[in-house]
Amino acid sequence: MLQQPTFQLLHELRLPAMAAALEEQQGLPDISELSFEDRLVLLLEREKIDRADRRFQRLRGQARLRLDAVLEDLDFRKARGLDRSVVLRLMSCEWIRQGQSILITGATGSGKSYLACALGHQACRHGLAVRYFRLSLLLSELTIARADGSYAKLLKRLARAPLLILDDWGLAGLDDLAHAVKAANEGRVVVDSAVMEALLHAGSRENTAYQRLSVREIEVLDLMAEGFRNKAIAASLNITDKTVERHIQSIYAKIGDPPDSIQPRAHAIAVYRQSGAPQAAARTR
Repeated sequence: MLQQPTFQLLHELRLPAMAAALEEQQGLPDISELSFEDRLVLLLEREKIDRADRRFQRLRGQARLRLDAVLEDLDFRKARGLDRSVVLRLMSCEWIRQGQSILITGATGSGKSYLACALGHQACRHGLAVRYFRLSLLLSELTIARADGSYAKLLKRLARAPLLILDDWGLAGLDDLAHAVKAANEGRVVVDSAVMEALLHAGSRENTAYQRLSVREIEVLDLMAEGFRNKAIAASLNITDKTVERHIQSIYAKIGDPPDSIQPRAHAIAVYRQSGAPQAAARTR
């Protein structure tokens, strides 16, 4: 039997692990003692294991877990209040498949983040997609997504993950979270205080840029700062959506490029607030 065409065919069929296993079999002196069916089973098992490992590595990379933690390394001897039987039940990941949630509480330094990352690692082992976020950073991402129009896309990406881990709740103000949720329900764009503070200290050229804006552009920017989206701005100023978009692009051009990782809309709002300009005097709500 010609081996090279077989190897080539396996690679064309995207079966690299089977090809590697077959090559290894050729070097075993007693491989001929196994039946064809036994050898085929060994090849298929190698491919299955390899695919599972590659899927796990991909899922773990996408999860972006903060800690390289595994449930097997949990220390149950310390007084953390961990119930071994509960953790063992969680290892099956059935709670994820059933759409259940887990709230991990405890004192600072008790290992809450480690346990959360270990559960995420276990979910990746079971072939489940995981997304890990520190809550404050997720709020910032949602803020920027609302501003640049990618909010719906971000929500879909989050929804595709059976397990969403939100860590460090105590570092994010719950009042800010409630405000963000309320504003989102109202269809407004929200820029949280941490993002805005960073923007306000981005540079000193913004005031001069603001002075180059026309009266209408200032009116549009004023509504943007209040969280209005483009359609709401058009309705408020009694102009078309295309006109609003044209004004916004002009605003971006006059203000200039934003700092790294800052979206143009959030940057424009920061420039407006830094200028200390009063709100537009008159407009129709």
